[in-house]
Amino acid sequence: MAHYTSYPARIAFHSTPCNHVAATWDSSTLKLYVNGQLEGVLNLGPKTVSYSGEALTIGEHNILPAQRAFDGLIDEVGFYSRALSVSEIQGIYNAGSVGKCKECTPPTADAGDDQTICPGASVQIGGDETGSGGTGSLTFSWEPTDGLSDASAANPTAMPTSTTTYTVTVTDGNECTATDEVTVTVEDNQAPVITVSANPITLWPPNHQYLTINLSQCAISVSDNCATLSPSNVVIANVTSDEPEDAPGGDDGNTTNDIVIANDCKSVQLRSERQGSGNGRVYTIHLSVSDGNGNTGAATCLVTVPKSQNGSPAVDDGAVYTVNGSCPSSSLTKAAITNDLQEEAEVLPEGYSLEQNYPNPFNPTTEISFALPEAGQVTVRIYSETGQLVRILASGNFASGRHQVVWDARDEKGVQVATGMYFYQLVVQKSNGGSRFHADAADDFRQINSRLAALALTRFLGIVLKNLRSG
Repeated sequence: MAHYTSYPARIAFHSTPCNHVAATWDSSTLKLYVNGQLEGVLNLGPKTVSYSGEALTIGEHNILPAQRAFDGLIDEVGFYSRALSVSEIQGIYNAGSVGKCKECTPPTADAGDDQTICPGASVQIGGDETGSGGTGSLTFSWEPTDGLSDASAANPTAMPTSTTTYTVTVTDGNECTATDEVTVTVEDNQAPVITVSANPITLWPPNHQYLTINLSQCAISVSDNCATLSPSNVVIANVTSDEPEDAPGGDDGNTTNDIVIANDCKSVQLRSERQGSGNGRVYTIHLSVSDGNGNTGAATCLVTVPKSQNGSPAVDDGAVYTVNGSCPSSSLTKAAITNDLQEEAEVLPEGYSLEQNYPNPFNPTTEISFALPEAGQVTVRIYSETGQLVRILASGNFASGRHQVVWDARDEKGVQVATGMYFYQLVVQKSNGGSRFHADAADDFRQINSRLAALALTRFLGIVLKNLRSG
């Protein structure tokens, strides 16, 4: 209960939640009105009110607090330059628009729990009941309005570009208000996860020949909390070997360039060899993928050349030889990731194909592309003009899609080939071992030269390759 005290008398306000109070002074009499009704009169005699420079206090006063107390809340205050009449005071009270206290039972505001979203994502804000209680219907107003679908909705959709705190103001029919706030944090601090094959890839026999390892043989899947990624977004960052490129004394066959990473960093050619006096060789393929938000995921894939076919597994003695790829994962962007996925879905090959190599002519390497409508065991071979096998560029399981292998104009021993005519051939085997797609089944390679496009090699000027394919 609010009350007014003027020593030695006390006038009590009504015990309703809200009261309209008016006081008049006509130089001799102080009158107090509550809700338009006269409640008290103090005859003080003729007095002159002078201003002493002190502040006018309305409400609880700090002088004699036991006698002068105000236990409520002030809604509106109005001042007049003369003492209003009873009818004027009652008119103000009854009008309700000026000077009349409105009963206020504030509503409840609930902006909902704080949220964390990925860059470019959206989230609905507001509670299960953003506003409740109060008098009459409720209205809502959110600030700031940036990134909101509807700033006057109870539960708008927020899509801020950076971390933002939103404040909702809930107003009821008596213009009573309540506020609450919610923070939407925009961040992506989780790196993508590359899932790789659990078992190492084994190269055998150690015949110093190149074998191509495709990413599809290593990366099984890619997951991320924000971006939509697939193994096609993974690149080879670098490849290490725990044996030197050319072991002293010819212990590994006197070959070089044991690791050749493709220009697109999607495959690598590894030489199937190890030191005869060692404990086997371990190649480690380091994979990398970016989510476009500054986070990079990494994983490794092991390829081993054991000391003996049925003996102990190769032992990793630590990297002593490293070849770096030319495709840093940080160059990937969200737009590039999205486009790559769309393009991959659009151009999935309908049949087998073997494309013309590029560049043509080339120096020192060229890329051979082929397409598979489904996974299979792939072999890509390079032949001389006389039909002799020069190099096996690829041999292994490949996933469906488009693939590339690189030839550096070297034979199986890593020696630069001589000037002459060369051909390349693609063979894909069925799961039961039968031939699914091949260039030609003729026993004598020279007999099918008329069906082959020629490869002209000029060692320092470039190599011109044409493909070997079925009719």
